[in-house]
Amino acid sequence: MNPLMIIILALVPVAGGILLLAFYHLTILIPILLPLIGGAALLLRHHLSEKKRRIYLELIACASSLFVWAVLLGGHSQMVTLYRFTGGFSIDFACDGLSCLFAGMVSIMWPLVLLYTFVYMEDAAWTNSFYAFFIMTYGITLAIAFSANLLTLYVFFEMLTLVTIPLVAHYRDHESMYAARSYAAYVIGGASLAFVAVILVTPGGR
Repeated sequence: MNPLMIIILALVPVAGGILLLAFYHLTILIPILLPLIGGAALLLRHHLSEKKRRIYLELIACASSLFVWAVLLGGHSQMVTLYRFTGGFSIDFACDGLSCLFAGMVSIMWPLVLLYTFVYMEDAAWTNSFYAFFIMTYGITLAIAFSANLLTLYVFFEMLTLVTIPLVAHYRDHESMYAARSYAAYVIGGASLAFVAVILVTPGGR
């Protein structure tokens, strides 16, 4: 092998370690964003074979779970702000005792549940869109687990609702479309009332 290539290959893990240390405080965002980006990318790639799609999805789920455990075992305690609104309201993530428990449970269960869906959806139609939205729910569920304030919890809980509507309507027949419309009406109506409650009981955005 070319000596230059050997040097480059040797430096890759070193550079990766340096980047991980430099941006360690952002590690908590990786397991949240990875399934969201991966699911959105899957919606644009309809030509993947079933085997490649399953490998792709399982890799995303397992990689996200590994990053979750990197956060849990690394003692990540620094709060990360993804976006700040006016008046002190912001989208924040942090890892405390309860979030560690919930995120750890989800990170173990999700790759296993994904394996089950491969069998359950084997003969179903429109599996590409199903898997895309299903893997997105993993990232959103982790965002709920790592929410550092009530506003963040509310935003991602409602995002979870919106992403699961296509799962309810997956078969696209009369019954599933009616169920999806009813589901959307109930949760969006309740969400509007919950939003007022979040604003009232969250002084200063916390």
